[in-house]
Amino acid sequence: MLGGDVRAGSQKNETYKLKTFSVLASPTIAYFLLKNLAIGLNINYGYQNSNKSEIVMEDVAVGAFLRYYLRFKRHGFFAEGIGQYGESRITYKYPDPLHFHANSESSFGQFSFGGGYCYFLNKNVSIEALYQYNKRNINEKTFPVKGNVQTIMVGLQFYF
Repeated sequence: MLGGDVRAGSQKNETYKLKTFSVLASPTIAYFLLKNLAIGLNINYGYQNSNKSEIVMEDVAVGAFLRYYLRFKRHGFFAEGIGQYGESRITYKYPDPLHFHANSESSFGQFSFGGGYCYFLNKNVSIEALYQYNKRNINEKTFPVKGNVQTIMVGLQFYF
């Protein structure tokens, strides 16, 4: 199996007058151990930009995943679990010259699980929608963070 998923979104925080734009791309490659069970590798690249203080965040993560399919002719459902390790970089560029410019780099571990629906265009190609719940621990010395993110992604998969 070869393919990937993509997500794009925007957020608006009324309290801080903050607007953000984000995109996440996740290419995958997998091998079917059994008829409906695939094990594989994935790479995530995430980018987030804010209108306040020019805060830019980039993530790169590599991981392994396990996915189980239930297929009914052209329709299918799947469940998956992913473990990843990555690096995150945050750049702060304040527009006011009296404020500072700074960079912050950190590593993180992430576990995700979720499920989705796939529609098979033919026996080798499917379009999918995926919901994921991500649990992340960021290992930064000055500001460690634990948190979670929920995402909805769409993707295309090729089956060989």
